[in-house]
This record gives sequence, C-alpha cells and structure tokens, in this order.
Amino acid sequence: DWNEACSYRPITPGQEARAGDLLVSLLNPSKLRAAVVPQDFPVVECSSEFGVFEPFEDPYAILAILYSPTVRAQLKPLGSGTSNSRRRITPEDVLSLTVPNYSAAEFRRIGNEVAEHIRQVELSLRQLNAIHTS
Repeated sequence: DWNEACSYRPITPGQEARAGDLLVSLLNPSKLRAAVVPQDFPVVECSSEFGVFEPFEDPYAILAILYSPTVRAQLKPLGSGTSNSRRRITPEDVLSLTVPNYSAAEFRRIGNEVAEHIRQVELSLRQLNAIHTS
C-alpha cells in the first residue's frame, strides 16, 4: 500500500527508496517479496529489511524475472539463520542471481505487461479503500 508507505516511519533506522527503485525483502528468501516503487511516489522510506536497487533497465521486467520459477528457486536455499522465517540474504545475493536472457523486444513486452497489471491492482485497491471511507 504505497499511500501507507508515504507515512511510514520505521522505529529502527530506515532507508529511502525512489520512484522506479526495486525493493526486495532480504528476510526469508523462500517467500519472495519484491515491488517497484511507483512513479506517483517520488520518495518513500522503507524498512532496512529491504534491499533497495536502482535498476538500469525496466524495473517491472526485472520484477517479473525475479518472480520466475528458475530465479526464485535460486533464492530459496540462500540465507543464514535458525529458521525459515529468520533467514536473511544480502543485496549481493540478489545481484548474483542468474537470470534468463530475453531479447530487447521481449523484455519490453514483459515490462509493459507487468506494469499494467500492477497499475490495475493498485487502482482496484484505491477503489476498495474508497468504498470503506465513504
């Protein structure tokens, strides 16, 4: 919920993320949690639990690639900790993932498709919140 993120102020030191940045949770790598900061939110503060990555390519295409089964499978065994919920990975672990190679056209298509789906979800969430506040 990006509207909530705008007012979020973590108790422990947080970090800034900017529109277009890719956020990846560094906790419990077996349950991937990643998102792109939307253009509507120039700067948000997030927990230090997240790796903040400034992509040099379409962040929505990168997000889709992170969620692909072959890439997610690489994350599952990573991390150190005593239980799955306490396992941690590092930003370097994310950066060292082996990802599929797509043509420029396919990469653009994936990025556009994912961005549109996410926009639709965010619009639906705003509409749902409006029902409860009216």
